[in-house]
Amino acid sequence: MYEEWLVKHGKSYNGLGEKDKRFEIFKDNLKFIDEHNGLNSTYRLGLTRFADLTNEEYRSKFLGTKIDPNRRMKKLGGSRSNRYAPRVGDKLPESVDWRKEGAVVGVKDQASCGKHFLFLYFSFK
Repeated sequence: MYEEWLVKHGKSYNGLGEKDKRFEIFKDNLKFIDEHNGLNSTYRLGLTRFADLTNEEYRSKFLGTKIDPNRRMKKLGGSRSNRYAPRVGDKLPESVDWRKEGAVVGVKDQASCGKHFLFLYFSFK
């Protein structure tokens, strides 16, 4: 499985022992996926091209720093808008399936924009 995953994602390692290290990380991530998928959850996990990275490696490489939301609002020049706040008397639905509303698209690789999941994808039941 690991060898097929390497080929599929064009992975190769130069450092001595790096392939073995990455294989151990891959196995840990696969174990996590299998354990989660064995639960009665509303979504399933699977492998992506990040399955050979630890959470720490992924976070430092792809997520970068986060801006404090209060500082961000000051930069935008003001307070938080209440444009979308519910008003007295509004009838709000109990839930919304955003997939049916067309607000959620299929899974795709977004490169390094910080919107990835480390080694998983979601598949809703």
